[in-house]
Amino acid sequence: MLRQISVQQVQQIIAMCHEHVANLPEDPDSAGSDLWNSDVATLSPAAKAVRDFHTVLSSQIADLSKEAQVELLALMMIGRYPDDFRSFGDAVAEARSEFDRHTPGYLADKQLVLAKYLESGLQVMPRR
Repeated sequence: MLRQISVQQVQQIIAMCHEHVANLPEDPDSAGSDLWNSDVATLSPAAKAVRDFHTVLSSQIADLSKEAQVELLALMMIGRYPDDFRSFGDAVAEARSEFDRHTPGYLADKQLVLAKYLESGLQVMPRR
């Protein structure tokens, strides 16, 4: 059960990710591996969009309380690896042990699949 982050907050992040992916100007995989090491002027439109959205998304996640970020991470983990956790509480415990100041960036790194993981997590969570 979510206690520190509301379902509406999670759904807002999901909607942001869906909108971002739907509006990418080209295949995001074409962004290349030098996304963070390249001069912005040399990036493709998709790479610029991915990089810009990463900043927006990580900032929004960082604005959440630490415990809300932990629950968001747990929800993503249970959505990504549903067979690895017996309960949402187990996922929260694992997320709490992995949480650090880089968690917002880590979650934003998953921007192209984060909505899918969070949606799956919301579906799996009530059964745990």
